[in-house]
Amino acid sequence: MKPVFIKTFGCKVNYSESVAFADVLKKYGYQPLELTGSELPSTDELERPVVFVNSCCVTKEAERKAAQFVRRIKREHPQSSVLFTGCAARNHTVSDQYRDAGAEVFDFYPQAFAYLDEVLEGNARRTDAMASETRYESSQAIDTAALDNTGIVGLGRSRAFIKVQDGCHNMCTFCIIPFVRPYASLPFDEIIAQVDGNIAGGVREIVLTGVNIGHYGMTPVDTIENIASDKHWRMGKLYERTPGHPDLSDLMDSILNRLPQGTRLRISSIEPEDIDDRFYAQLRHPRMAPHVHLPLQSGSDGVLTEMRRLYDTATYREVATRIRAAIPHGALTTDILVGFPTETDEQFAETLDFCTEMRFERIHGFPYSPRPGTRAGRLPQLPRDVVQERNRRLIAHCGMLGEQQWQRFVGRTAQVLLEEEREGMLIGHGEAYQVVQLPVQEGIDAGNIVELKLTGLSEGVFSAEPVREKRAQSV
Repeated sequence: MKPVFIKTFGCKVNYSESVAFADVLKKYGYQPLELTGSELPSTDELERPVVFVNSCCVTKEAERKAAQFVRRIKREHPQSSVLFTGCAARNHTVSDQYRDAGAEVFDFYPQAFAYLDEVLEGNARRTDAMASETRYESSQAIDTAALDNTGIVGLGRSRAFIKVQDGCHNMCTFCIIPFVRPYASLPFDEIIAQVDGNIAGGVREIVLTGVNIGHYGMTPVDTIENIASDKHWRMGKLYERTPGHPDLSDLMDSILNRLPQGTRLRISSIEPEDIDDRFYAQLRHPRMAPHVHLPLQSGSDGVLTEMRRLYDTATYREVATRIRAAIPHGALTTDILVGFPTETDEQFAETLDFCTEMRFERIHGFPYSPRPGTRAGRLPQLPRDVVQERNRRLIAHCGMLGEQQWQRFVGRTAQVLLEEEREGMLIGHGEAYQVVQLPVQEGIDAGNIVELKLTGLSEGVFSAEPVREKRAQSV
């Protein structure tokens, strides 16, 4: 099989789409190979490698890294073919820089596959069948059972990401996503078929992912242009349930009720305003992973208003408190955007104080950067050194708090999904998304859920030992 290298930038949605694209490649006779970190194809692997780049445009830094990667590929492999797609490709205000660097740029995956299969490889047209089969331009479920030995993302057969929803029309003033991702929900029956297929194939953890997963089964009330005008935002109604379509809680109920013992369900992220009483009850289900990623963005009500977020800190506090009550031995993680154009020193201090109160197990802190077409991008911007310094302070502050929070897990047992073997260590995630490692040993293999005792914690990684010898669940 001809190798095709895959490089992914950005969020779990991109991550899941790359796995899905790897599935398509394998079905059509190609060998997908992942590139991680700063890795490039070695000069002796192929004279003319084909590299697929799945890009991100949430921040300017993400765009810069993707462009830098393309330039490195073309410098070290001048004869390579770089197929560039993803969100940055659809941000047409910047996509020319990737062409200038030597990439072929495509808005969507079927176009990239068609170029690979028909132009580079000279095969007869078969893109129509691929497009109808994969639905890349709306939503895509991931069949990791078909990805054995591909090397893509290291998932093997242990975890399956299913992208159930795409797009977002919230029109937060800092966010470019409404302009670069189409809005859609994957049909319910297709998701259930993917779940059943993956579980039958030995997958131990199903992860539901999407750009705004709480909007599964919902329809925007208007176009993004009209929603951006404030009319609907002031009314507080941006979406309505699609007639006859299950919502997220319906979907989760169906999945939880069909998962066998020794498997679990996880959701990648959910917004505070999309959580209802059913969700809190579902968190208590024995097959539900006790971990919620609940984006905050700012701990200042003034900044949240300027961002056009659909909650304030009081609402967020109430939701977080109920989550903690539902999963007292679970984890709460978040995203925080630092350096929004109107953020004052006092408002940044409010964010630090709110993080201290919430005591998140982990935060993803990132510096604001202006995005073309967004309302915040047209505002006067803070000095870059101020933004970077605030981000450093946030990460240091929340890193200390997170380490304190994780300490309460030391001495407890965890059901750890072992995902990979690296440098003599087995590495995986516990049910609360603890990062866990233990030395390779007989009777315990990657791809299993293993009951481990967490014996120590260093820089966010737990050391562990088996509770009983050979406790692994066979895949």
